[in-house]
Amino acid sequence: MIRAEQLCEAVISFANSQGGDLIIGVNEEEGVPIRLVGVECKDIDKEKLRLLEIFRSRIEPRITNIETEFIEIEVLKYVIVIRTQRSWLRPHRCSHNSKFFARQSNGKYELDVQQLRQMFLGSSGFKVKYGNFHVERVAYHIDKINRNSFSLLHFVPVTAFENSNVVDLSGYLI
Repeated sequence: MIRAEQLCEAVISFANSQGGDLIIGVNEEEGVPIRLVGVECKDIDKEKLRLLEIFRSRIEPRITNIETEFIEIEVLKYVIVIRTQRSWLRPHRCSHNSKFFARQSNGKYELDVQQLRQMFLGSSGFKVKYGNFHVERVAYHIDKINRNSFSLLHFVPVTAFENSNVVDLSGYLI
């Protein structure tokens, strides 16, 4: 089984990046899966609670949307999938070594000062950008509809409020 520290570093690297799945119980060569070997587990619920407690106690700030799934491949042998979504509270760090990690296609890496600065600034700016968007769009529609009652739904990817991404919705307005 993977050590608790390695699990936390992997989960953090996904949460600080675009999210992803950590798959335990698969042999690989150079990043390519070659065989299902599984992990022995007699009590799935107990193991899920153990994993969640590791993440809860060793990751700062806490990541609340980690999912674990056990896929049976033999009697009492499982492939474990740990799914981590991209976090909007990033950056996260490991409490055991105070390091921050992110991920690229070829694996995890430790974040440098500039990357950390960018993440901290990006997460704090999100709330302001979204709030401004909301106020602007509601005001636009109130003016356009002459203050009559209406319902308004906006479907905009959250990533539109990051960095310099701009989504032009002017062609889709009522």
